[in-house]
Amino acid sequence: MIITIQSVKICLVTMIVGSTLLFDPTTDAAFSMVTGSHFTAQSRLKRLIKEDGWEIPGLAKSKIMLPRRAFQDYSEKPVSQLYVTEFKPIGKAVAAIPIYFIRKDGEEIVTRQQQITVKSIEKYDVNKKAFCFIVSGIGISHDKKTGQGGYAGGFSFVYYDNDGDGKFETYELAADTTPPFVPHVPEWVSH
Repeated sequence: MIITIQSVKICLVTMIVGSTLLFDPTTDAAFSMVTGSHFTAQSRLKRLIKEDGWEIPGLAKSKIMLPRRAFQDYSEKPVSQLYVTEFKPIGKAVAAIPIYFIRKDGEEIVTRQQQITVKSIEKYDVNKKAFCFIVSGIGISHDKKTGQGGYAGGFSFVYYDNDGDGKFETYELAADTTPPFVPHVPEWVSH
């Protein structure tokens, strides 16, 4: 099912019914603290597509922490020549990222901006063709009326270039980035 939201020029590509929840209980609790909402059984949006591409949060103000190295792929079908480069923001990198979920028994899609402090960025490539970034950070909660705020738990986001045009159109809330995270390698990368 494809849904277009003109106001933010985002296409929601896939609604997965019956798939696993995108967040673990810790992330659900953190999200609840930030937004006042809980994920429900209907919170199964898998990805957001922004046709003109997403900016990778924090990348412009980052430096390489671990240089490009071969990635240890332990999946069933390992990809040869898969590499990862790790970045860390210089100073404090705050970014607004979209958080999305479904409510009212699937009748409404809710998206809002969430402030995060970017902690790390990983770039994945094959034959020096970058196709995936993972951005990890801590949610920031701030009440504009009282000035009170704090941190709200960890989040990870995955950005993919699915067609090789250099634009990272696909954005996903990472279901699990605990080692060993293995990115999906788009077909264009192997050509």
